[in-house]
Amino acid sequence: MFIRQQERLYPTLDQRQFLNQEIGNQRFLWNKLLVKSTERYEEEKKFIFYNEAASMLPDLKETFEFLKIGGSQALQQTLKDQDQALRNFLKSKKGDGHFGFPRFKKKDNGGSVRYPQGCSLESNHLKIPKLKTSIKFKNQQNIQEFNSVTIIKKPSGKWFASFVVEVPDVAKVEITSSSKVVGIDLNSKFLLVLDNGQAVENQKFLKKKEKRLKKYQRRMSRMIPKSSNRNKQRIKVARLHEKIANSRKDFVEKITTQVVKTYDVICLEDLNVKAMQKWNGRMVQEAPFRMIRDKITWKANKFGKHLFFIDRFDPTSKVCSGCGSLLELTLKDRWVECDCGLSIHRDQNAAKNIRSLGLLRTVGTTGFQACGDTEVHSDDSSIRWVSLKQETTRSLP
Repeated sequence: MFIRQQERLYPTLDQRQFLNQEIGNQRFLWNKLLVKSTERYEEEKKFIFYNEAASMLPDLKETFEFLKIGGSQALQQTLKDQDQALRNFLKSKKGDGHFGFPRFKKKDNGGSVRYPQGCSLESNHLKIPKLKTSIKFKNQQNIQEFNSVTIIKKPSGKWFASFVVEVPDVAKVEITSSSKVVGIDLNSKFLLVLDNGQAVENQKFLKKKEKRLKKYQRRMSRMIPKSSNRNKQRIKVARLHEKIANSRKDFVEKITTQVVKTYDVICLEDLNVKAMQKWNGRMVQEAPFRMIRDKITWKANKFGKHLFFIDRFDPTSKVCSGCGSLLELTLKDRWVECDCGLSIHRDQNAAKNIRSLGLLRTVGTTGFQACGDTEVHSDDSSIRWVSLKQETTRSLP
């Protein structure tokens, strides 16, 4: 199994100049070939793919001599990446996938350069092709060997190295009648709702910093384009965006780790995040469903836990988890009252249905230890698990 591990880089002034040149070369080559591919497609309905692009590279180097400064591996990798992006776009047009047309790369958005080979580690230093000195980095994850590395420059000006590392597969835990099973419902108010009634409230990190962010953006909009002061203000905005993203990521990392370490079998709904983003992009940004799903998937593999997905079209919220009857609910109804006597929070009811459907369609039975017998306990003061029973009691008239 291959995973990505990211570490912070600390390049010197000369090293930053070299890396900026490398990223600039990749950006120029990408945009240049994308223009040529677009023109070709308008005339002949064909794109320029890797083999043809590679044959054009020597002439481009002669015309634009700055392309000779960096390594050829990174340039070749840029051609391969654009080839894959164009093929994905064509597949999407045939209904296979959801990829848009490749975008042009902008200078202010930072950038990256990927080295498929030729890099090596020397203690806490990274050696890359064509650069005489090695770059210092934090080897907090004790990386020894890697397949490839991508150098990333954030819009805030910070540098990172993303390593592709091979890790051994972990054997899955055996599923028995005593296995701890949980169903999880995802929504915007409570990021995670477990079938035992535990939930984590959405922290809404963007909303907390929104006032300061708008202030910074207003200042930037009044400055002269491409001026030194505007660039300084742009970096301020980028750093604040980065701080918000890091806070959100750290929060998701903690709650997903707690869930995966607590339970042996996890049942999760397969949400259509892209469609939800079109409907309410701000809500999805504040509630990072895709990040939660990806983190739980990766950590379940890491710790040998079982992860089951149920279909997104299953009516989990509108079916009674007690008797299975269909309920008539609107989006405003947060409490389920069924004729069978069940009285439960809507999101907990959905989590119970997700748990039952996940087990029935994969294991074939629901006869496992109930999630209510096992609760998630957090020693981290920044993570507060609440009970939906108490939450709803406070909100009821």
